[in-house]
Amino acid sequence: MVKLDEENNVYKKLVLKDNIIVGMTMVNCIERAGVLFNLMKKRINVKKFKQSLLSDDFSLAVLPLSLQRKMRVIQ
Repeated sequence: MVKLDEENNVYKKLVLKDNIIVGMTMVNCIERAGVLFNLMKKRINVKKFKQSLLSDDFSLAVLPLSLQRKMRVIQ
């Protein structure tokens, strides 16, 4: 998955295998890198929300509640 914003000189790339993030590149936009890295590190299946992974408003709040609990975002 690739998102290129030439106007703001931003490049984002996620490499998925079987709906699991296995690699990523973030250039000039690292605000969501921690969330994405955590999903990659924990080998979370992102199938249900993968279309929003590279969106500008992607955050932990976008994740399903069950996943937020698993990642200890909420109790």
